[in-house]
Amino acid sequence: MIIDKFDIILLGWNGNLESCLGLFSGLIDYHIAPNDHKKPDECIKFEESLESSNVLNKWQESKANNGETPIFHLFQREYRDFNVDDFKKLDMEIQEKGILLAKGQVLFRGVCSENENDDWTKPVSTTLSPYIAIYHALKNGYTKPIKIYVIEVPVDSKVKAIIGPFGDNVEFGQEYEVLVNFKHRPKVNEEITKGSVTFQLLG
Repeated sequence: MIIDKFDIILLGWNGNLESCLGLFSGLIDYHIAPNDHKKPDECIKFEESLESSNVLNKWQESKANNGETPIFHLFQREYRDFNVDDFKKLDMEIQEKGILLAKGQVLFRGVCSENENDDWTKPVSTTLSPYIAIYHALKNGYTKPIKIYVIEVPVDSKVKAIIGPFGDNVEFGQEYEVLVNFKHRPKVNEEITKGSVTFQLLG
């Protein structure tokens, strides 16, 4: 089953990193000092669209139709304790219960340079929200180097994902999580470094 593409054009995205650099910088400033900075307007509008999107409602229906995903739910709570066998079970669950992502679907991921989970041979947690990606990149300390990935699902791939529960009314729903196993690090199509932040467009 292939789900429809959820468009992120509201963020100003036009296929290259430059189109969203201002947004990312604004979100980083907001996360570090929310009393001194406001969340960018385009992000607020985008988050409203996440809540009301018919496309994402269909994603949730497709997720429900594919059955329960107990390993994924365990991963959400205890990912730091996952071992090799746990990741194998998680990968099997993705292959059995996962949904094919549309070609060109854009996802976000943020990591600290010291994050041991930045291993693309295992399932990786991504999000539809750029703010959540920024949050996860900075939660270990904003003085450390971080990476923000913008991931575009390749046209020539069959990428499966387990879709998290979406919305403020469910546990982890605000994460807008999409758990994907790319099997290997996607190709770096563009890279921009600003101070301690490296932005990469992967595909």
